[in-house]
Amino acid sequence: RLLPLLADMEVDGLAPNSRSFNGAMAVCAQAAQWEEADALLDQMREAGVMPDAVSYHTAIHACRRAAPRCRRAGSRVVSYLQRMRRERLQCSLVGYTTAMSALERVGAWRAALAVFERLRTEHTPDGKAIRAALSVCAASGRWRDALALLSSSSARCGDDNIELAAVACERGGQLDLARDLREHGWFSSTLQSTLAGGPAAPK
Repeated sequence: RLLPLLADMEVDGLAPNSRSFNGAMAVCAQAAQWEEADALLDQMREAGVMPDAVSYHTAIHACRRAAPRCRRAGSRVVSYLQRMRRERLQCSLVGYTTAMSALERVGAWRAALAVFERLRTEHTPDGKAIRAALSVCAASGRWRDALALLSSSSARCGDDNIELAAVACERGGQLDLARDLREHGWFSSTLQSTLAGGPAAPK
């Protein structure tokens, strides 16, 4: 429905610009219509309008909303981030966090953590970004990565972060460490020993 609407603007002598395209993509994103949003990116170029950072952020958001039902939507996120780098467009902190969430939803955990590493080269991770990365670790059982994240000062506060790290430990087979985390949080002696290079907690 949205693509003909933009075509009608041209017929009426109103050439679509980045604002009108991005507005149409935002409607697609709210409806989780990632393929329609993707088509709009192509139509922008055909109309001589180059996608900007907002365009790609909106397309990533559309993919995130569709990701639980469509694996291709999640994998498309990686393509958008690659395009942004080629086109020298800065991905925002929110954009990276949304991309991580989309990739987690389709089980692309390694790609999601790679996005987090890219994020850290361009931004200082905030609480939401660290929580998204911890959620990826919890889903994939990457307990060492979870503990490394937990050791960053901005991740220490909040029971939610401790629980995500504990889930990562459970799924990674570190049951005693998971239990100790839940009982003692950041002050867990087992956690401190592990972070200091001591042996992993026994199963």
